[in-house]
Amino acid sequence: MTEFWLISAPGEQTCQETWEKLNEVTSREQLATNYKFNLPDLKVGTLDQLVSLSDELQRVDQFTEQVTRKLANYLADVLEDQRDKLGENLQVKLIN
Repeated sequence: MTEFWLISAPGEQTCQETWEKLNEVTSREQLATNYKFNLPDLKVGTLDQLVSLSDELQRVDQFTEQVTRKLANYLADVLEDQRDKLGENLQVKLIN
């Protein structure tokens, strides 16, 4: 069975230097065959910013869900005599 490991190596001055050092050590000791796996830069500057955005997204998601539930309850109150039409009125319809 083939085994793949995804590792992170301590950075040298350049990415190429890090790659060469990793290859040198693993080849000499016959530990592994290495392949580059390029990762794109984060669109967010830092990990802290990414975590902050994730937290904000969770808050906005919860708020949106609460507002949607309240709207559904208000609509149910308005349609009290026509409860069978509640589901139909809660659906989002695409307008062309």
